[in-house]
Amino acid sequence: VTLVTGASSGIGAAASRLFARRGDRLVVTARRAERLEALVADLRREGLDAVCIEADLTRSDAPDELLARVENRHGRLDVLVNNAGFGAQVRYEAMERGDVELMFRVNVLAPMALARRAIPIMRRAGGGVQLSSSGNFAYNKAALQRPDLVPPGTRTVNMSLLGQALAAPD
Repeated sequence: VTLVTGASSGIGAAASRLFARRGDRLVVTARRAERLEALVADLRREGLDAVCIEADLTRSDAPDELLARVENRHGRLDVLVNNAGFGAQVRYEAMERGDVELMFRVNVLAPMALARRAIPIMRRAGGGVQLSSSGNFAYNKAALQRPDLVPPGTRTVNMSLLGQALAAPD
């Protein structure tokens, strides 16, 4: 079972297609339900196993709720793709404090909460892999790549170079 956050567009949608086409049971999530539903419909037309769960990772309770739903539905989690995130399209010094806090919540705190909650689920399944996209968010997501924090029985991979390949058109 593979969970992809930020799956409604870009790298997340491309990664979702890749994982589904390799035969994973796929769970996609993002804030934009209509885009998720369209992605899942496309994958199902290809005969692939995919479901969507709308989640707003700006909410502090969303990571726990999301992973509880994945575990209740599938009983396991093998791959977590922490892809949700955003960057402000303004100079850093022009950003409002609330925008900085929101960006940090989505780009760092939510992926860390997802990883923390996913680890025991993955351990019960015999191990797992966590992928974190970084792209424009490298300064935030670097906090997730500390090798001293990678738990036994899981692997963490930064997808910054993989992103361009995944985003290529079909």
